[in-house]
Formats: sequence, structure tokens, C-alpha cells
Amino acid sequence: MPMDQHQLMALVAPRTLYVASSSEDFGADPYGEFLAAKEAAEVWRLYGMENTLPTEFPALEQSVGNMVKYHCKVGKYSITAADWKYYYDCADKLFKTV
Repeated sequence: MPMDQHQLMALVAPRTLYVASSSEDFGADPYGEFLAAKEAAEVWRLYGMENTLPTEFPALEQSVGNMVKYHCKVGKYSITAADWKYYYDCADKLFKTV
């Protein structure tokens, strides 16, 4: 059965989804990944959650969004310490009890 990426991403709702891209990962299409996350975020609205992804592609190295988050880093596909910082910051906001 054919599926588009935004449909697969939407299955995560209402839990948090984090999508990360690399600016030089042309096989993955960073702009397309952002658009897929933006379309998937509409499902979170059905749960009463605000979609805070920007209308335009965000600046590189900038994490955006709330329940659906996105960032695109400079360079080729890899997972760097900067990526982990974004992921940990996201987790801290989700699980912080203080």
C-alpha cells in the first residue's frame, strides 16, 4: 500500500515527533522532510494541540516547533553532538517535572 511520509509521521500523534535533516542530504530532500512534518502536524491539531512549525523553511541549525519539531543542520547526513543537544532539549521540555 503506497504511503506518503507525512501520513507515516502523523501516526505518531499525539506524541512528540522530531524530524531532523542535513542540508547536503539531497537523497532525503530536507525541504520535503520539512513539508512532510508540517503536513503531519495538522493531525496534532485534531488533538487540540497548536502547530507551531513556521510557514517557511527555517534557518539552518535552528530547532522549531513544539509537538512536531524540526531542524536542518549544515553538512552531509550524520548524527552530531549538536543533533543530540536538540533531542535532549526536546526531551527535557517533555519530561521536566520541576
